[in-house]
Amino acid sequence: MNASMINKETAIKLAEKLAVPSHSDHHQFTELGRLNEIDKELADSPYSHVVKNDLFWLYSQKPIENMEGKLLVVSSHADCLQHKAVFKYSDEKHPKRMVGIFDNAITNAACVYLMKHTVLPENVVFAFTGEEEHDQKGARELCKYLKNMNKLFNAVVLDCTYSAFEERADLTVENDFIYRSDANWMKNVIDVLVTMEYSWRFIPAPFSQKYDNPDDYVDTDEIIKMISVKKLCVEDGEIENADEDEAWEYDDRDISCFSVCLPCDAYDMHVEEGFGIRRNNYYNYISALHALCSVPVQ
Repeated sequence: MNASMINKETAIKLAEKLAVPSHSDHHQFTELGRLNEIDKELADSPYSHVVKNDLFWLYSQKPIENMEGKLLVVSSHADCLQHKAVFKYSDEKHPKRMVGIFDNAITNAACVYLMKHTVLPENVVFAFTGEEEHDQKGARELCKYLKNMNKLFNAVVLDCTYSAFEERADLTVENDFIYRSDANWMKNVIDVLVTMEYSWRFIPAPFSQKYDNPDDYVDTDEIIKMISVKKLCVEDGEIENADEDEAWEYDDRDISCFSVCLPCDAYDMHVEEGFGIRRNNYYNYISALHALCSVPVQ
């Protein structure tokens, strides 16, 4: 699926519907407007709401207990710090940008679009988590749940980022925590990135956070060559290190994971008036995410 196949009006409507406050209080979601909207949108989709935990809502195409093999969890935090809904289709100074409280409503919207309007492998499940803005407890609770179900999984974490916005990148791939058994998965992910039409930047996890990774695949000549094709990963000879997100929580539990972030125009994404995202980047992000979620984890 390329971006030209995306129904832009539908994608924008989802971004608008989900650009509403959603809060949690360390124990449970306390404001459910966005989550209820997600639930309503997915009522006529292949995905069902299979788990409604206090700090994560999980959707899959069939019951988790009936799924065989390793899962791919797409984790998109649904809590925010703003207290009022904000959405504008266009910004006066930057007419190609929409404005809203998009941290992390915009990637929530991308998930809903994929679940409702595209075909994905049955082992791809989606989690909308809470407490990312505090201690990432939603991701932690999800790990406990799947462990108790004896389910193995890899994770793709979604978020917004200021990195690479000025370079007009469609996405960044960040916080790569990949264990030896999944090195080929990440290599295949990068193969997809290199061959797709969208611009991206690779922002690896800080080396100090990767001490427990048994296979630092990024140091291989093959991967360095692949990354250099796009020339988006290096600035002034230095490789940018990623900031903390839910991927760090999954890595703490020995889960192979990486983040896919949508560039925005604000370094501080918690301002009440919201921030801007290029509409075209949003469409391309949805398309790229579909391709990345289709890479087999087995």
